[in-house]
This record gives sequence, structure tokens and C-alpha cells, in this order.
Amino acid sequence: MIYWLAYMSKLPFVIKPRLQPIMEMVGSEIGGYIEIERRGYLTASEKNFVQQVINTDSGTVGLITLARKIAAERSISLEKAYQSVMALCTGEPRTKLLESIEAQYAEDIQTLLTNLGNAKQKETIVFASCLILSRVDSSLTFDDIKDLHPDILEGVADLYREEEAKSTEKLEQAANRDKESGEASGEASGEASGEAGEASGEAGGIDVEAIEKKPKE
Repeated sequence: MIYWLAYMSKLPFVIKPRLQPIMEMVGSEIGGYIEIERRGYLTASEKNFVQQVINTDSGTVGLITLARKIAAERSISLEKAYQSVMALCTGEPRTKLLESIEAQYAEDIQTLLTNLGNAKQKETIVFASCLILSRVDSSLTFDDIKDLHPDILEGVADLYREEEAKSTEKLEQAANRDKESGEASGEASGEASGEAGEASGEAGGIDVEAIEKKPKE
């Protein structure tokens, strides 16, 4: 976070970002907690890191390979074949075309479903690895990260998804808390200063009533 702020401070902003990154705890009491930065977005390098890994994933490659095979053998567009395979994988209502493809490529589809299931688990590790390496400790390896408690992996992966969606809800909440805290601190400081001034005035003032009541010599 310090590096990010130092880098951002050098940019010639006309208007500086309204929302600043925050540090938050991710994990659980059972698995432990780590502290990681929330920015409200993903950097280009973070997106590229994930994209490169996902593109080489067996589930993704298998999906495209099967779609191409169906498109060639059935003389339909690749887009149509891809949509059909996705529909079969996600359990959409069967049309005649889907039933025909399912019957002809049953074994291929079953293999694909297995790979996609593994890909979903891998996605969590990839998302978590991306942010941990980028924002926590770049010296860690994939094996180090895979050994982390599932609560931490899932928590960081969820943060990745929120950053990907450019969610700023928690940044807004933090900014509002800081604003309210600053206002409360200012009010308390003003009240304390006023009370100190009153006390000082009372201590240094002349008690006219006491002088009037004092017996004349």
C-alpha cells in the first residue's frame, strides 16, 4: 500500500481520487487472518496474470476444443456449438439440437464436466494467488498459497471478484467512517477548547460581587 500511495502521489492529478485504498482482514478464527489491500479495482497486471493462467486451464481448453469439434462435424457455427456445449454444462432446458449433441458426444461432455469442476476449484486458487502475490508477499509460491486455509483462499478469491466488478461499497463505507470520525473529533476539540476558555476566563476574571460585599476599611 505504501508503494501504491508513493506512486500515485507522483501523478499530476487535476482531481485526486476520492476513494483511497483500505486494508482489511480476510480469513476466519479457525484458519487465521491475513491483511490485504482493497482498491476497488484490479490492475492490468493482475488481470493479465489471471487471464494467462485461465487460458491454459484444461477445462477452458477442453470447452473450446469440443465446441470446434462439434462445429466441424455438424457444419454449424463455432458460436452455436460453443453456446450448445455451455447450455449442456449448465443444465439448461434441452432442445432437439441439445439432445442430439448430448447423445452423440456424451463421453466428451462428461470429461468436460469433470475438468470444469476441477477448474472451478483451481479458479479460487488462481484468484487468491493473484492478489496475495500482488498485494501481500510476492516471494510466496503456488504451493505456499495452496497450503493456506480454505477460509483465507475463499476470502481473497471473493475480494478478487469484487475488485473485478469494481465494487466500491466498502471503500465508501470507510470514507464515510473517516469523515464522521473527523467531524466528531473536530466537535470534541472545539467543545474542549471552549470549555478551557471559559474556565480560563472565570479564573482570571474579577469577582465584582465579592468586591462589593467586602467590608470597607
